[in-house]
Amino acid sequence: MPTIQNLQRFPIYIKQQNPDWCIPASIEAVLKYHTFERHLDIDQARIIRIWESYCLRNNVLLNSMGFASLVPCLNELPELSRRFEIRKTPAVSYSNDRTFVFIEWLAIITDCIANNCPPIISIPIPVLRRNHSQNFNFTEKGNHVNVVLGYDDIHLFVHDPDPSIIKPHFIPKEYICNLPPNGDILEIRRRIVDCPT
Repeated sequence: MPTIQNLQRFPIYIKQQNPDWCIPASIEAVLKYHTFERHLDIDQARIIRIWESYCLRNNVLLNSMGFASLVPCLNELPELSRRFEIRKTPAVSYSNDRTFVFIEWLAIITDCIANNCPPIISIPIPVLRRNHSQNFNFTEKGNHVNVVLGYDDIHLFVHDPDPSIIKPHFIPKEYICNLPPNGDILEIRRRIVDCPT
């Protein structure tokens, strides 16, 4: 199974500190993996503070955090923009019946892993919601973010920032194909030569 280089160095101990912080926790983990610096001053709490400040300056809704809205926010930080290229890969195509085209997505992930860039992906999850009669409804969907550490023809090997998930695990292709995600992939690539400070 192809994996990122130095898989054992990936900081799987980083877990989201708030139920809504899966994106910041995943970004923190990838940044620390890339820099070898466990003391890097960009953790998920700081990402949230940066996001809140960005939203106030740009009239953006706080609850609209997603890959597309977070990329320009992170690229404003000199300590990141000098060292990393942060970009959102466009959503990949869907078939007519909205079934996710896994092969196209896997091609992007394969390139990321080959370039030692663990991609951050958004995948669907069932959402428990209480309806007006106080019953739970399982029909709505939400998204959760994971970091891909490796892959094969039928699985993605991922780090999940959810604190209840202790170690990396496999997500089967069937799960992703049956519940179409948005198809976005966040890439944080280390620049070959850092820009001068």
